[in-house]
Parts: sequence; structure tokens; C-alpha cells
Amino acid sequence: MNEQLRQVGAAARPVWLLAGLSLVLFGLGLARYFGATLEPGRVLTGLGFALGLQLAGHFLYAYFEHLPGLPAVADAAGRRLVLLAGLGALTGAAVSVYGLQLAGALTPGLALTLASLTFIALAYSLPPLRLKESGYGELALAVAFANLAPLLGYLLVDDEPSRLLGTATFGLTFLYLAWLLVRQFEGYARDLKAERRTLLMRLGWANAMQVHNALLLAGYVWLAASPWLGMPLAIVLPTFAALPLAGLQVYLLGQIANGAPPNWRALHLNGLAIAAAVTYLLAFGFWTR
Repeated sequence: MNEQLRQVGAAARPVWLLAGLSLVLFGLGLARYFGATLEPGRVLTGLGFALGLQLAGHFLYAYFEHLPGLPAVADAAGRRLVLLAGLGALTGAAVSVYGLQLAGALTPGLALTLASLTFIALAYSLPPLRLKESGYGELALAVAFANLAPLLGYLLVDDEPSRLLGTATFGLTFLYLAWLLVRQFEGYARDLKAERRTLLMRLGWANAMQVHNALLLAGYVWLAASPWLGMPLAIVLPTFAALPLAGLQVYLLGQIANGAPPNWRALHLNGLAIAAAVTYLLAFGFWTR
């Protein structure tokens, strides 16, 4: 049982949870930047929804996917425990929505955002949709992370989202999609054997490397152009401190293309570090002004 609990904890994906919650906080910071009042009850309830929905998505993914490296999840007791954890987390998310309704915070815009996040979280791994194997799952997750999560944070405290929110988050979509794409390279042979139609399978190995690099470039081109779209230059400039990480990622992938032994862990961590660093630097700029 202890081993099963440990593996359920791993299936929760703490790093992904932190990334999702950080993006909600990013949206809250932008709303605060525009003068919105942060009501603790609304904020905590919204964060509770985000946490519960992410946990539900992760546990249900583990239940239907049998996560690599978690062999006990494949047995009956382990799968049942993961399923119960997922249903419990989903119930918690639903209770949070009810709490927002009682607080008078559930505006049409917020309700649509919550519904969109719920659809993506469940449709990614649950049949019959299983976006993960459609080739569009990674794009859906990138939109959920980079666009909908900040929008959730913003709408918790302000009914009318600013155009600057879209400007600030659009570039993040490219960076998070690049991270989600690079994570698939390690399992390429396994997915090819299982005939899974992931984004990497649709693109092909060589094309996917080029697309990955283009996504990183597009993210930084958008950041460079964002001051002309209303973003404060003082907030945008610090994000370029993460540019060397993007250069390192392109170099690491290039080495693999040239036949060097891959360091998958470094690729995964660096890919996340690029998106997370830019998110943090933008959020820090909004929260401290």
C-alpha cells in the first residue's frame, strides 16, 4: 500500500501542478497591476479549482494510460486507488465552482473559462476523445496552461479581461508548446510501436525538431514585438534573461540530430525552465508594479 501511495503521489505530477498554479497567479498579478482588488476568498477558491482539476486530470490520465515508470498503477488495486483519487479531486473542483457561485463571482466569462479548462483536462486522456492521441492534445494543453489558466486568475477578480492579457500570454503559448513537444521525443519509439498519433508522430522526428526550434523563436519574437502592442518595456526586457536557455535547448536537440547520446532529463527540465522563467519574470514585473 505504501508503494502504491508513493506512485499515486508521483502520478499527481507536482511540477505540473506548480506550473498550472503559477500561471493562475500570473493572471492575478496582471489584474492587480490594473488596480483590481484581490479578494482572498475568491482567490483561494479559484486556486482550489485549479488544483483539483489538475489533480483530476493527472490521476485519470494515469488510470487510462498506465504511466511509464509506475508499474503498480497497472494492477487492480493501484488503478482503483488512482481512479478514486481522480474522482475525489474532480469533486473538489466542482465544490470550488459552487463556492464561486455562492460568492457571486461566477460571471459568464469565468464560467466559460472553467468549462473550457475542464473539457481540456478530461478530454486529453479520457475516451472517446483522448486528445493525447489525436495530435492536438499538446496544443490543447499549451492553450490551457498559457492562456486559460492566466485568464482564470484574471477573471477571479475582474469581470473584463484586458487586451494586455492576451498580449502577455500569446507568446507563452509557443514556449509551453515547445516544452510539451520536446517531452515526447524520449517516448518516440514506444509511441511509434503503439501507433499513437501524437503531435510528434504527426510531424515526424526531423520535422518536429525544426518545429520545436521555430516555436522557441516565435515565442521570443512575440516578446520582442509586445512593447509595440502595449506591453511595458520594463516588464518585457527581463524575460530575455532566459534566452540563453532557449539557445541551449536548440543546441541539445542539434546534438541529438547529429547522433550524440540524448540527455532526456536535461531536455525536459530545460524546456520547462524556459517557459517557467519567462512566466515568472513577467509575473514578477506585474506583481511588483
